[in-house]
Amino acid sequence: MELINFIDTSDRDKLKIVSMFEEQGTEEISFEHLMMTFGFSRFKLNNYIKQLNEDLEKYGASLQIIYLPCTEVKVTGFTNEILRKLRLVYLKKSTLFAMFSELIVSKLSIKEFGKSRFFSRSKTYIIKKELEKILASVGLGISNKELSGSEEKIRKFAFEVYYYFFNGLEFPFSESVRKETSLVSRILMSEVKIESVPTRMTKLELFMSISILRIKNRHKVEESSVDLTKLRKDIFGEKLSFYKSVEENYLLSAQELHQEIDFLLVFLITEDVLLPDFFSLGIMNSQIQSLTSEMEKILITELPFSKELAEYEEESILLNVKVALFKLHFKIIYFSTTYFTSTSEQQLSFFMETYPRFHHLVEKFLDFLFSDKQLLHLHSKKVSLYYDYMLALISSVPMKYLKNKIYICVDFSKGEMYTNYIVNNLEFFGNLNIEVQRKLTNNTDIYLSDYFYSKALCRQVIWKNIPNGNDWRFLGEIVADVRKE
Repeated sequence: MELINFIDTSDRDKLKIVSMFEEQGTEEISFEHLMMTFGFSRFKLNNYIKQLNEDLEKYGASLQIIYLPCTEVKVTGFTNEILRKLRLVYLKKSTLFAMFSELIVSKLSIKEFGKSRFFSRSKTYIIKKELEKILASVGLGISNKELSGSEEKIRKFAFEVYYYFFNGLEFPFSESVRKETSLVSRILMSEVKIESVPTRMTKLELFMSISILRIKNRHKVEESSVDLTKLRKDIFGEKLSFYKSVEENYLLSAQELHQEIDFLLVFLITEDVLLPDFFSLGIMNSQIQSLTSEMEKILITELPFSKELAEYEEESILLNVKVALFKLHFKIIYFSTTYFTSTSEQQLSFFMETYPRFHHLVEKFLDFLFSDKQLLHLHSKKVSLYYDYMLALISSVPMKYLKNKIYICVDFSKGEMYTNYIVNNLEFFGNLNIEVQRKLTNNTDIYLSDYFYSKALCRQVIWKNIPNGNDWRFLGEIVADVRKE
């Protein structure tokens, strides 16, 4: 399920148009290409462009149709920040989202929702049916005028929806809720060390706000999905300020309080606010252990370590990967969220070309993951999972320890100072596992110089003057080609 489905169809179509410019990193796209890609008629596309210009005017951005030499649409002043603001504007116009939000924050019935907006019964019913389709895709529904399903699942989905659209641009609830959340968060932070970085605080504020709203409406976490009793005691110990503030303000029993705090701890773990020792705390269920074990087997057999790598170094790297996989699988099982909802062909190609071996491993990981019938629902989050696994491998396995190192001989006639300038700039290619040489050897893969050496048996890249951005990009493409050979 795409979260963008919360937005009305016409506004969603307009977002598709401007998103294409942002994803492809271009300022001009063929009019015909936009029509074919999205199935728009010429009349509809012209109308959308006119409407977009009205919507973008306040942000200083615009779309322009250029007719010669061929009909193209050109965007000016458009940024990712504007795209996010526009997406939020369209969301707030959506009656579908308005109904969802009412079900999250209040006890207003579907019938009362329609009356408050002067909708007919049939229109209200249509909106409800559309919302039920979205909810059904994540295992939720509407029953007896309320959201139905696991309370944990409701809050997780609400968090994902609000974070995706609001994402620090605005606070989605009332000011009174914000003040209440701020008070509870301050008490929590007096007992749990949480770094006050903007993204972390925004996520915590949103999570706490949703929890407070749901608890006040008498929707409590039914039972802890994972037993965090030991972690709870290790963190809070005898400090009961947070416990008491939640218990007294929201009239929770001891059991309900523990379940709510366990759910909070799960969130803090998956967002890397807490970094517990997964092994000593015993918080790994059989599914997490099974997934990690099977993927560890794939790594051991297929991760191409260099022959020069010492055994203890290999064991250390594999342990780092195992810990990263434990954390990722904990998140998948207990609090899966989608931060990478879409990707362009260029983004995917970059990862495939830059980290081909990791790409191959992750493809195998995903095949195994989706072979588990209990996790089939995660298929809709394949893009996000692909990047999660790629980042887990990239952050855990230094590229220098892998095979397929690319050797580049740097030899310029302009002198040592110029050659050092090139060598220093090659450090930006560190993620490509490059080793710089000062003279040609049998291992040299690329000869980088300002003149052609006829006796070189490797690929040559010849730069005439000080290289510009295009020269560096071309070198990166050559490196990627050599790695494939």
